[in-house]
Amino acid sequence: LDSNFLSCDAPLLMEPPHDIGKKYDFFIKPGGVPYGRKEKMQPKIVKREQFMICQMIARLNDAATWFKDNTCDEGTANYEKSFIFHHNLDPDNNEGGEKKAKW
Repeated sequence: LDSNFLSCDAPLLMEPPHDIGKKYDFFIKPGGVPYGRKEKMQPKIVKREQFMICQMIARLNDAATWFKDNTCDEGTANYEKSFIFHHNLDPDNNEGGEKKAKW
């Protein structure tokens, strides 16, 4: 996360759909050869990963919302859930940040 994640003007994290495991039932091993080779995950692992990513992002947003509610001047906090870590799994072409995108 950016160091300004908790600032009043920073957006919250975009939350993935609750059925993200149906679309992303694979992983890409860091540094794999060739890079980008998708490896299928077992259904049990997919469920675990789906649960963790959904819960982690939701809890980070909860914490940021609480912080903004208690520190930002009224009407100045950005509660838009639009920040995405990255848009591309290619490490040479990965420009994360605030973008308007849908899962």
